[in-house]
Amino acid sequence: MKLVVNVECLRLPLTGIGHYARNLILEFLADPQFTNVQGINAGGRLDERQLRQLLESVAQVNTGVQALSEQGLASSLATGLQGAVQDAGRSVINLTLAAAKSAPKARQLAQLWRNRVALSQQPHFAGFLYWEPGYTLLPLDNPAITTLCDISHVRHPEFHPPGRVALLEALLPDVLRRSARIVTISEFTRRELAEHYALSESDISIVPPAVSADFFPRSGQQCASVRERYQLPQQFVLSLGTLEPRKNLVGLIEAYRQLPASLRDQYPLVIAGGSGWQSQSLELSLRGLPAHQVIRTGYVDQCDLPVLLAAATLMAYPSFYEGFGMPVLEAMASGVPVLTSQASAMSQLCAGAAVLVDPHSAESIAAGLEGILVSPEDRQQKRGAGLLVAANYSWSGSAAVLRDVFAEVVQ
Repeated sequence: MKLVVNVECLRLPLTGIGHYARNLILEFLADPQFTNVQGINAGGRLDERQLRQLLESVAQVNTGVQALSEQGLASSLATGLQGAVQDAGRSVINLTLAAAKSAPKARQLAQLWRNRVALSQQPHFAGFLYWEPGYTLLPLDNPAITTLCDISHVRHPEFHPPGRVALLEALLPDVLRRSARIVTISEFTRRELAEHYALSESDISIVPPAVSADFFPRSGQQCASVRERYQLPQQFVLSLGTLEPRKNLVGLIEAYRQLPASLRDQYPLVIAGGSGWQSQSLELSLRGLPAHQVIRTGYVDQCDLPVLLAAATLMAYPSFYEGFGMPVLEAMASGVPVLTSQASAMSQLCAGAAVLVDPHSAESIAAGLEGILVSPEDRQQKRGAGLLVAANYSWSGSAAVLRDVFAEVVQ
């Protein structure tokens, strides 16, 4: 098989879609059943050599770019670093697109440019399949397989910038019409897609994300350096993720406030994650909590993330909506008990291995926190169950499922 992938999602800092695409492309490049794997983005076509360079570069520089993103510099610097492994013209184009994000109609203009570039590269992709991991199809004539991770812009438009919602609502009907196959990442999202867009569930394939081998249980000694770097105590509740409304950090903080003071002293709340958007309410919710009970790390370096997770006593992730919930799976693979939402995809993912709560109820979250924190036995049980769940997910397995989808489309 010959495959072309839209790698626009590999812009830095990497999102969940970027990590998903990167890991699966790496698997395809190592699979002899793929005779040619190429990429395309706003800068043009990437042959296999250039694609490998891009995959390597985003892994190497993601840490530094993410750290700068908190100061509002990531978008332009990321594209500059990405251009370092491509030609100078591609770097300038990507830098210009990134800098234009704040301009009126910027998303629509950027999509028009990508479409123009794709049309100019069409002659190079004769006989290729086209995999689109990022929602918006390019105007390539090749049979297209599109991955839709969730439809949060439909279910919760308030969690997205209005421009993103408008663009997705305008483009997705055409994406569904033109795609030879739709792929999603969980049974929950398959049902959502089928219900909202009047599709047959049998026409939607599931290719879940997986957990990296970097996430595994560690001893206290193995976690010591990260504890020291981020000034963390021996025991703590970890909240991990971008600081944005969808993650329900305000609800978590209100629930944490309801815990007995002695329990909060014993298990401080560690909030780890880069700045997102609409985080003002988060700042207000933190007022009144003693400084020693809440620790904010800011962005955590990618190389430190697996160790930070393994060091936690409990990972709390009461998100309002997730198409899958990668942090939940990574925590379970790290041997850390998890508290998460009974809503959206998380309850299916956890398969009984986590404490499930109502994300809309601070009382429910507080009861879940207290119940697991006061019971070492429950934490040990959830730890073992989580490890068993995480063992079912691998990138090689997910790549094989997606490869089979490609083969069906070819036939």
